[in-house]
Amino acid sequence: MTVPRGSLGRISIVGAIAFCFYATWAAWRGPPPRSIPSTPSPIARESSAEEAAKVHETAERLSLAIQQTRQRLDRPIAWSELEGRDPNGQPHLPYPIPDNPLVPGVSTTAAWCGDTPQPHRVDWLYCPETSTFTPGVTQ
Repeated sequence: MTVPRGSLGRISIVGAIAFCFYATWAAWRGPPPRSIPSTPSPIARESSAEEAAKVHETAERLSLAIQQTRQRLDRPIAWSELEGRDPNGQPHLPYPIPDNPLVPGVSTTAAWCGDTPQPHRVDWLYCPETSTFTPGVTQ
């Protein structure tokens, strides 16, 4: 059986249209979602005295640096300004606030002066009134 020329052309056009619809749908849908491996939980253990001492030493260095900035500017430094700069372009702290290795998660800082319950899972607690840093709740 022979297919007339007109029918073959129509079949090709219908096939091309179907392929265009599929390609458009595939582009709209995007690539399939990637599988992301799960993050393992941290190992639960008590921190050593040496680790705790290093964290407290870091808090003292941060406190000293922000107190020097407070004296230079002659005003308290707000929590939101900690990693900012003064009007002359000088940074308030000589280095970014580091992560507290004894608190799980990404480094965070909260304003706290001891008159309210201490926030949990915070790396550093900053008191703008005294310009002091305190390590957050440790393991």
